[in-house]
Amino acid sequence: MKRIIAAIMILVLAVTLSGCKEVPSFMPSYWDGLTKAGARAYIQNALRDKYGEEFVVKELAKRSGYYFTDLLADCSPSSDESLVFQVECWNFKNHDRELIDTYIQSIVGREMRNKAENVLSKYCENFAVEVYVYGLASDYDSKIQSADMATIENFTNALPDDNLSVVWIAFDENEIGDKYDETIKYIEEIVKDFGLSNCYIDCYFVSLDIVNQCNEKIMSCHSGYNYQITADMDTTLSSQRPIYRYVYTGGDCDLALNKILN
Repeated sequence: MKRIIAAIMILVLAVTLSGCKEVPSFMPSYWDGLTKAGARAYIQNALRDKYGEEFVVKELAKRSGYYFTDLLADCSPSSDESLVFQVECWNFKNHDRELIDTYIQSIVGREMRNKAENVLSKYCENFAVEVYVYGLASDYDSKIQSADMATIENFTNALPDDNLSVVWIAFDENEIGDKYDETIKYIEEIVKDFGLSNCYIDCYFVSLDIVNQCNEKIMSCHSGYNYQITADMDTTLSSQRPIYRYVYTGGDCDLALNKILN
């Protein structure tokens, strides 16, 4: 028995150290019959086949339920590791797998943020802005399979009804004063470049310290795009009041304002 156990331990160690992508059927796998290295390679290969470029997996994790275990990852294109997006993989019978990701949404979100920054910088000295474009669901799949084609116009034209974005803007309350309503001029100029986007634009009027905190988080990804930064910014701003929420529904539609005070 000791020899059998020792042999199994040696086999486990060999599989782990060799970087094998699959494990023997009698051994537990990291995910769907794959070693952790194999799961990482599966994601990289699937993304390469889908988009025609190389990718790196930055973080790998699993999410388990009663009947399932999903593979989760944070990934970046090898050409721009400051752009971080989400990947989710599902496994079905006979190793039939499905991968969904937010690569295209992340590129579009970065373009939206850059356009918003260009407008706001003309009127404000201190501000922070971030954008999140949804998301990990088939409804948000634009079928765009090239980074070169991932523009606001192409993405929103592909999903005129189903695209959804959230824009967070933190204004320096001392710079704006009590002229909250004037910010609609900035927002109107921003959404002129948003095509058929459906988005919420949440404006916060906060201390300069909080504006700086938001910008520190944004700059931590070296002016790229990191979906995790949007969650951090939302957490930082969510308790701040007042909130001016503008709702934009694309095209020639007017902005609708929903002022939230408490």
